[in-house]
Amino acid sequence: MKKIHFKVTHSGKLIIGDTSISCAVLENGQRIITQSSIYKTFGKQRRGSQRDENTVIPYFITSKNLIAFLDKDLRKVFEEVEYISKNGRVVKGYKAETIPAICDIFIEAHSRKALMTVQEPLYEQSLILMRALAKVGITALIDEATGYQNDRQAQELQNLLAKFIGEDLLKWQKRFPKQYYKEMFRLHNWEYDENSNKRPGYAGSFTMKYVYDLFPESVIEYIKRENPKSISNNRLYRHHQFLSVDIGVPELDRHISKLLGVMALSDNISDFEKNFKKAFAIELERKKKDTEFKKKQNESL
Repeated sequence: MKKIHFKVTHSGKLIIGDTSISCAVLENGQRIITQSSIYKTFGKQRRGSQRDENTVIPYFITSKNLIAFLDKDLRKVFEEVEYISKNGRVVKGYKAETIPAICDIFIEAHSRKALMTVQEPLYEQSLILMRALAKVGITALIDEATGYQNDRQAQELQNLLAKFIGEDLLKWQKRFPKQYYKEMFRLHNWEYDENSNKRPGYAGSFTMKYVYDLFPESVIEYIKRENPKSISNNRLYRHHQFLSVDIGVPELDRHISKLLGVMALSDNISDFEKNFKKAFAIELERKKKDTEFKKKQNESL
């Protein structure tokens, strides 16, 4: 039986973060994204994939720890769709649901503690995408229910998606550069692996002592309250995700920049501690007064 190929009726670019995704609507109403767009969305190079009849699964979700999350129903999402492009060629693409399906896999694997360290960035990317798509999705549903979809400007939902992506992406951006950890390891005479994200447990204590502890007492109390330790003694989020974009994050960036200078000028951890006290004398004195004031306040209650 001859395969039916539907034609593209509408096509365009979907902008997600810094990525431009080619998408289309077919004459049967099906929404399509190109195969290369799947890889671009998750920051991967297009290469091998796992094929099973009509199903083509991107290589970055075919590792043993992730394949367990691909059940029979989910595999159907990855069925190839052949269609006729606007220039008359038969091309292959994926259903639009493929992007949220991949996000679901990484989010579910993370909740089951099944992810490898190198896969964590893909989990963070998935979380950003799902949050943004969910927020835009509810907006689109309301627009459809009220009839506003006929009046809104063509790029309105795109702009809204970009706004949500920007807000969430900022929360997940790395605020501590590799150089910070490289210097920390050097000062302690630890072996540093450029390709590993593993840190000794003390790395968190070091950051708390020389970075966050210099923030105002009320700020630290708020962060610890909002980001408590779990049963496994780990925190679910990074402290900087709770800092305000206009004041907290820029202040953190300035502090890290200054701290990196002190670390680079120090020969070892003992030398660093001495240099730190000199370089951050004003901040340490301010913190001392802040703590004393807070203590007196509590005593008077």
